[in-house]
Amino acid sequence: DAVTLTLADGARLTVRVDRDRSTAGASLPGGVTVRLTLDLTGELPADPVSLTFADHHWTITA
Repeated sequence: DAVTLTLADGARLTVRVDRDRSTAGASLPGGVTVRLTLDLTGELPADPVSLTFADHHWTITA
């Protein structure tokens, strides 16, 4: 699944979540791994962007 977020300054951030059983990413119960793929159009704002998914938290800074 993919979600595109439009940030305050007009930058667009596409977040793609892949669930697999590899070792990269954040492990969830049951051995499932969540890997975030971020595609950015524009520039990130000066303030960090925070994402929370399935009780895991990521902070993205420019």
